[in-house]
Parts: sequence; C-alpha cells; structure tokens
Amino acid sequence: MDSSDSICANISEGYGRFHYKDSLKFYYNARGSLYEAQFWLNRLQKINLVSDVLYNELQ
Repeated sequence: MDSSDSICANISEGYGRFHYKDSLKFYYNARGSLYEAQFWLNRLQKINLVSDVLYNELQ
C-alpha cells in the first residue's frame, strides 16, 4: 500500500533534515498519509476484503 509506505518514508526523511521547519513538512505529509491509509483500511473492511479481526488489529 503506497500510503503506508509513505508514512515511514516521510518520517525518516523528516528526521534526516537539518532544520526543524523542513522536518515539519515531512511530518505533516506522514500524517496525511496515515489518514489515507486509515481511509483505505476502512474501505476494505466495508466491502469485506479485510476481516473484522484483521481490521481491529490494524486499528
């Protein structure tokens, strides 16, 4: 899932930035990707492509 990969990548890149404001941009992007990943997880559960057990584990 692209959005879940993007979360970790943005946090890592933000951590590697020298200036705080540069880091913040990547952390905000990571947060946006997190919301996107949550959206897709909810969508998959709604159309029964993810079991309730797995859904609850990932929440």
